[in-house]
Amino acid sequence: MRGHGDTSTTDEQDLSTERQTEDIVEIHKNICAGEATPTFIIGHSMGGALAVHVAASGRLKTVIGIAVIDVVEGTAMEALTTMKHFLKSRPQKFGSVGAAVEWCCKSGTAKNSRAARVSMPAQIKKTGDLYTWRIDLSKTEPHWVGWFKGLSKLFLGCRVPKLLVLAGIDRLDTDLIVHLICHAVQEDSPEDLADTLAGFAFRNRFCRPADF
Repeated sequence: MRGHGDTSTTDEQDLSTERQTEDIVEIHKNICAGEATPTFIIGHSMGGALAVHVAASGRLKTVIGIAVIDVVEGTAMEALTTMKHFLKSRPQKFGSVGAAVEWCCKSGTAKNSRAARVSMPAQIKKTGDLYTWRIDLSKTEPHWVGWFKGLSKLFLGCRVPKLLVLAGIDRLDTDLIVHLICHAVQEDSPEDLADTLAGFAFRNRFCRPADF
């Protein structure tokens, strides 16, 4: 994915909804090699917004379901008002990968240190003797509103089974809430989230339980 890990593109700052939707569609085409593979799209935070945009675009004809993790239009749009402050307040450099992971946990970005050791390295890059952020998010500001504006209507308009997982009841009244976790739901409570996604898939007959 653009802006993730070792992926390299000519314009690292082009994180517009349209560009990223196109990226996801092309990745899907390459993975599935043209086959009509039933696809259950799952996304967290901005990735959840992109999952909705991809499903709503109709570009992928094989989408059978969508799961959005801890993102709703109202709270996301409100959060954008403090995004600049957040980006300025976080460290711009780290002395080591371990230091970045430690900050991730101490700042409350994630509570599960084991998961943070997996996810954090992909968000930073080696710059000389130090580590800096993989993407300068401040330069993507022109795209922020486009990620989330109109998201609720798009989500509700998707004509496939839908699941919304939220980290707390302050986000929204919803069918499902996983309690006592932070925004990084998939990192802080991976087992609970996996059970929830599997249960949703079984109920909607996306798959069958494995025989052990």
